[in-house]
Amino acid sequence: MRDRVDASSGLVLRRWKAEDAPAVMTAFADPLMRSQSSEPIDSVRSAERWVAARGDQWAAGSSHSFAVVDGGGLVLGQVCVGPVDRRHGTGWVSYWTASTAHGSLMDLVEIVEP
Repeated sequence: MRDRVDASSGLVLRRWKAEDAPAVMTAFADPLMRSQSSEPIDSVRSAERWVAARGDQWAAGSSHSFAVVDGGGLVLGQVCVGPVDRRHGTGWVSYWTASTAHGSLMDLVEIVEP
């Protein structure tokens, strides 16, 4: 699985980084996002654990989560493929957007092959 994809729209899909934790905490402060995690993401520390878990899942090959960022590196959301079933070559695709980016990710319409 590639760990970075540059889309023609200027958006970038890349692996989550530890320095994304404040943006994750801000995204999960939105009431619509609170139920999207098994534990509250209400501090930088809990956001750091969330980011680290995405890396652990990637390393295990069980899930591949991408931060969606604009050209300046601003986190706009996430696209995730997981859980991955290697036997059948399948995985669920899910996404979320930060409240500040609602509607703006519609520019990301490319289909990306691994």
